[in-house]
Amino acid sequence: MRAIVRSVSLLCSIIAAAAGGSALADEPSDSMANTWDHPVAAPTNAFELTIGGGYAQGVGDIRQNGPSIHDFSHAGAQVELKAAYRIIPELAIGAYGTYAQFVRGDVLEDGTDVRSVTAGFFADYHFRPDRSLDPYVGLASGWRGFWLYPNQGKNTSLQGWEIARLTAGLDYRISKVAAIGPVIGASVNTFFTESAPGTDGFESVHNKRASFFFFSGIQGRFDFGGSVPTGQGQAQQAQARN
Repeated sequence: MRAIVRSVSLLCSIIAAAAGGSALADEPSDSMANTWDHPVAAPTNAFELTIGGGYAQGVGDIRQNGPSIHDFSHAGAQVELKAAYRIIPELAIGAYGTYAQFVRGDVLEDGTDVRSVTAGFFADYHFRPDRSLDPYVGLASGWRGFWLYPNQGKNTSLQGWEIARLTAGLDYRISKVAAIGPVIGASVNTFFTESAPGTDGFESVHNKRASFFFFSGIQGRFDFGGSVPTGQGQAQQAQARN
């Protein structure tokens, strides 16, 4: 677990350093720098790359009268990569992928690694894209895999669907191209197939139940290209003077 924490801490440091470098390359004017919440150029038609990391936890049942996600895994760490296109200042759509590693659950043998991966598509809606403090919400859906790797014997693999993942975050724009801030999320999942000791390849999961995964952490978002909507620059300058 200490190795996981160190990896996530390193990722967060990289995010902060990269965002800080962008801010130094593009410092706001003195009139804007005096307040946390000031006008900024809202991105549109931009490619966005988001990198995040933080705490993750899974709960809930896999099947009726069977072991739960919490039986297999305790708290862990997750990293995420998102690539999106900012269609309009308020809306970005794209693809995401996550990797999580958990502390083994109580029913597993010592040395068992517990991992999970997701991949799919998402949409983020930004409420204040023309301000430095910009809250947003996101909705996503995709594939989820969940694996148990013991020191000896056959691995266990669960394959299913991340039915819906809801996230909420706050971007703090530190430059025209970079934002950083906290994010939380939760998803509902179901697993369809399983390969485990005692099975011959993948078999259907009978009497499926819902499981839930939670996440909280920090994300850095970086914009490439794009443009400022017509007339927005003049409006921001006027707000900065007032």
